[in-house]
Amino acid sequence: MKEAIIYVRVSSHEQKQEDYSIPTQKKLLKEYAKANDFEYNF
Repeated sequence: MKEAIIYVRVSSHEQKQEDYSIPTQKKLLKEYAKANDFEYNF
């Protein structure tokens, strides 16, 4: 299994309004990691 580090951040108010929130990013990146056989840490 490949290893990855997941790094999330919101850099602008616009990103937050477009629902690129921290929880949303975590969810999407966890799904990506699982689908691509990555073991991940935050």
